[in-house]
Amino acid sequence: MKILKFNEINFGSYKNFKWGNNLEEFKTINIFYGRNYSGKTTLSRIARSFELKKHNEDFLDGNFKIKLEDGNFLTQNDVIKSNLDIRVYNSDFVKENLNYLYDKKGNIKGFKSIGEEQKNIKEIIEKREEILAKRNEKLKNIQINQDDISKKQQDKIKTLNENLTNKAKVIKSSSNLT
Repeated sequence: MKILKFNEINFGSYKNFKWGNNLEEFKTINIFYGRNYSGKTTLSRIARSFELKKHNEDFLDGNFKIKLEDGNFLTQNDVIKSNLDIRVYNSDFVKENLNYLYDKKGNIKGFKSIGEEQKNIKEIIEKREEILAKRNEKLKNIQINQDDISKKQQDKIKTLNENLTNKAKVIKSSSNLT
């Protein structure tokens, strides 16, 4: 689901903001640019709250209304439970994941966004490999049991043949047949 616009914002630097008809709706990928203190970070923090499933600690009392492409709206009350699929790369993201840019002793936190589906596919493959391994183990045990049963059957046939041969020898020798 795609965000079309921020219908109303009373959050951060925005006080009683209403999206006007003169503003374009958002596209699939959006880049905010503008002067310092123009509200770029505020907009990105609203969007990122949906990505992180938590409210931004600097604006806990803020409120907003976002219009989605299906006509539904999301508000600050939907942040935690929303399934909005969104990725935000703002200054907060950089500070959290690339903090070596701010602190020489900092590091790079592992992250990826390209191929998030790959993670799900990998989990499915791992589960199926686990199921396959269990089935292969069962098949191996069945094969071992079958081999054991076949060996016992061959041993019984051999014993039976030996007994029949011995009986035949006894009969032959007792009847003096030549």
